[in-house]
Amino acid sequence: MNFVDNLGNGRYTDIAYGGGVDFKLTRRFSARGDFEYQMWPNWPGMANTPNTPLYPYGVSAGIGYKIF
Repeated sequence: MNFVDNLGNGRYTDIAYGGGVDFKLTRRFSARGDFEYQMWPNWPGMANTPNTPLYPYGVSAGIGYKIF
């Protein structure tokens, strides 16, 4: 990974867990949602906190429509 303005580079290990659900609402519509949680154990951190772990996560939701 290379950081902006050449602030640093390196190789980092990350672990990601995630899952999702899909609910059928009608014959053509479904509702979807998922979640992802990541662990970056050796993130370089900022200048005053080197090697600080990072734990980003994300959530998404949507509606699906079956055409055929």
